[in-house]
Amino acid sequence: MKNKTVAALLAIFLGGFGLHWFYLNRSGLGIVHLLLCWTPFAWISGLISAIVFFSMNESIFDEKYNIDFSRPDYSRYDADFERVKGYQHAPEYSVGYNDSKKIKAVSLKLNRKMAEVLKKEGIKRFKDFDIEGAMDQFEKALEFQYNNPALHFNLACCQSLLENREKAYYHLEYAVSNGFSDFDKIKSHDALAYLRVDSEFSTFEDNGYKVQASKQVESTKNDLLESTPDLLEQLKNLNALRVSGQLTEEGFQKEKRKLFG
Repeated sequence: MKNKTVAALLAIFLGGFGLHWFYLNRSGLGIVHLLLCWTPFAWISGLISAIVFFSMNESIFDEKYNIDFSRPDYSRYDADFERVKGYQHAPEYSVGYNDSKKIKAVSLKLNRKMAEVLKKEGIKRFKDFDIEGAMDQFEKALEFQYNNPALHFNLACCQSLLENREKAYYHLEYAVSNGFSDFDKIKSHDALAYLRVDSEFSTFEDNGYKVQASKQVESTKNDLLESTPDLLEQLKNLNALRVSGQLTEEGFQKEKRKLFG
């Protein structure tokens, strides 16, 4: 049976090597940390995991990591393993609910911290002219905070430098639609020079930093979705738009997230 204090201590002192995950039989996460043990990410992740373990209620920890030992209707009784009737270790639901809210808050905070660590590493690589390496870090950060406008702006800069026109437009549009408002930076940032000289950039700018063609796709998409309220059919229609080239992969993922709330 796993002990949350032991897991937390392993996360503090050996978290960079992922030993706390190996201890909790989460070998996949342990291997990831082991591969990244030379980066700050692995050690910061270990420290945050320790905070989560310390703040976690015993019953919730057992539900997650001691599932094989947490059957409440059986208990060892003397030497003959006699069954004990009733639920002796039933958790208090009010406590469990409050703890779940705390865990959710810690999880959101963890996501923000992970995104910030990866973003800083991406900026460092960008300044060292390792554009593809920077882009890789920014994309990993999106896995923790997809709606972060600064990350999308940074990706737009990277894609512009690599002359990936459509992806640069996509990330710049997404950044603005999610709150990026430093329009002077868009008009002056050296990394966006390739995009600004594009023949469609002025139209894109006049259209509120939205790709004009997206209006037609949006109209087609809305017609399909409104005529088919069934979720499975909506997913099929979105996939059809993607296959036909009317919807980018990023756009498909974005609309799919909307469907699932």
